[in-house]
Amino acid sequence: MTVIEYSPEHKQAEEYRVLGAQDRGKQDVRRAKPLQMEELEGLLMEFGIIQDDDPNVGVAKTASA
Repeated sequence: MTVIEYSPEHKQAEEYRVLGAQDRGKQDVRRAKPLQMEELEGLLMEFGIIQDDDPNVGVAKTASA
């Protein structure tokens, strides 16, 4: 889920809209694919930012189920 999808009125969402508008004029534009929460948690664990036993790991999955 993107910031714009999650909270379109948020200040950060507007920053992404501005960046997107700037990118439209470029020839070589690459778009990032949004990560699923499980993919993000995997990367955070891989780089030691969170631990597997962190109580917040998997919370988004249970909240959306």
